[in-house]
Amino acid sequence: MSTFLQKDNNKDLSSIICISSVMRDVKDRAEFHKETNHHLLLLGDKGVGKKFLARYIQKANGKPAAELDGSVGSEIINELDKVKEGTVIVSRVDLLSFNQAFDLADQLKTVTSSNSKVRFVFTSRSLNSGINLIRRALTPGFTIVEVPTLRQRREDIPALSKMFLKHYTYKNNVHITSFASEAMNKLCRFSYPEGNVKQLAKVVERAVILAKGKIINEEEIVFESEGVATTGRPKIGLALGSGAARGVAHIGVAKVLYKHNIPIDMIAGTSSGAMLGSCLAAGVSPEKLEKIAETMSWSKISKPLFPKRAFLNNEKLARYIERIIGKKEFCELDIPFVAVATDVHTGEEVQLKTGKVSDAVRASAAIPVLFEPVELFRRKLIDGAVVNMVPASVCRSMGADIVIGVSVTDFTFSGGPPNNLYGSVLYYMDMVMKRQVVEVENQWADLLLQVDMPGMSPHSFKHSKELIKEGERVAEEAIPKIKELITAWQR
Repeated sequence: MSTFLQKDNNKDLSSIICISSVMRDVKDRAEFHKETNHHLLLLGDKGVGKKFLARYIQKANGKPAAELDGSVGSEIINELDKVKEGTVIVSRVDLLSFNQAFDLADQLKTVTSSNSKVRFVFTSRSLNSGINLIRRALTPGFTIVEVPTLRQRREDIPALSKMFLKHYTYKNNVHITSFASEAMNKLCRFSYPEGNVKQLAKVVERAVILAKGKIINEEEIVFESEGVATTGRPKIGLALGSGAARGVAHIGVAKVLYKHNIPIDMIAGTSSGAMLGSCLAAGVSPEKLEKIAETMSWSKISKPLFPKRAFLNNEKLARYIERIIGKKEFCELDIPFVAVATDVHTGEEVQLKTGKVSDAVRASAAIPVLFEPVELFRRKLIDGAVVNMVPASVCRSMGADIVIGVSVTDFTFSGGPPNNLYGSVLYYMDMVMKRQVVEVENQWADLLLQVDMPGMSPHSFKHSKELIKEGERVAEEAIPKIKELITAWQR
């Protein structure tokens, strides 16, 4: 973290900023462990705030003992002999050689077996064999807490930026009140590959110095001097939105992107977008998906239920996906992929990126009322469109420099709701989700492709050919803009 983040007397940092659910979880775990004697490993990328969190736990515990650094190597062992009680922070423990870690693990066994009043909080960017030795030496009572990157907690960026603004305006004795909306959007979109929160702090500090007025404008947010590469190729993310049967239009978009050699480095999908996205991530060609779409039907992906909490079960969808891509797990996909679902109890977004792909797709496409919730990872999940209809924000969290969002939702609402249950539920979901797509376009996606064919029902697959053609048409029109975005990034 930047220097001022290390000052205990800074009142802005009396609590950890945790608007995002992922950071709230980290803080909750920190609050829990500050009262225990568990040894902790705070694991995370450069600049995510591991040391700050370690100091937060140490201070909250009320018994600071020592703060050591892995760069000093074997000297850590000599320092441990002086510790009698309290919380010891050992930063950057991954810098220790295997032999040094072996000696430290042996010493830790001695210290903890003879003195239960000492607890350790380690920080590391990664796991290695040396850390595993330390872990075994302190087991049981050793817990790993993963600290998220800034890409994974983008909801916190506005609050963090305002906090840094307050600090640096005071430090530089200038009067700057806020960020222009375009400037804040730029801060929220950036991937922060070179330092996470620390990098954000430096960017805001530079903006304060460059600012010409009381409001920081977009051109005063500069990332280049942070060491971010401005040559080569940007990472491109494809965010495929929900839309039930209209989701086949994603196939047309993919065909055009592939034809023009637009690289896709990561894919995030919601509902039908997760279905098509998982297949693309597994290496299935758009042409093959187009043939599959010709015979698509609801009976192939769902079966009726005796009405309790829903009318349909979509377990058949998982089997259907497996017939196309096999029983792949996320780690076996050719392209990084995330399926978005919603926790039915908390209403929170759930990003599915581990385990079987088919199960994740099934959860992402569990349309409320129509389909019963899907239980995964001890959570009951429903359609991701409830919280994130076009998951451009997820592509950002995956590290995309440029995000292409694809919405296949019809916002004309012509003719009113259909005269059947399936169509009516999908119709009203479209109406409710309209505001989400506007937010995606304004904040997360660099380009939002809207495949809009009035009258094409989301509950019928009979118009698949027309929808795919429309997807192709919309994507072809967008190719010049996509190439322009790539060129602008490379400058």
